[in-house]
Amino acid sequence: MPAPHAGDLTTGTEHTWSMAAPFPDDPVPFGGKVAGLGGLGFGVSTWNGVPYDVGWTQHVPSDESFGANIVATDSVDHSGYWEDGSVSTVNQALIVTGNYGEVSRE
Repeated sequence: MPAPHAGDLTTGTEHTWSMAAPFPDDPVPFGGKVAGLGGLGFGVSTWNGVPYDVGWTQHVPSDESFGANIVATDSVDHSGYWEDGSVSTVNQALIVTGNYGEVSRE
């Protein structure tokens, strides 16, 4: 997503959601940064709440500094977000149906 912050999207921060399984089991968010995807912005990059970079960095939607609503997931890798009955699929259904107050967040 070529935006540095959820506020830069037409959906705004209220309607922007993201989830990511832990690194290195889901390398996609980190790989996106390495590949130069995401948006360039100033801030503190964190991974699961741990700061690792300050300054102009690539921000992907699963970064806390991106400003999306971070959704809880029980996926153990990048292919587990759609497992039947998982926290991930329940959260996705709640978001799609507009039941934001019931979404489990990180």
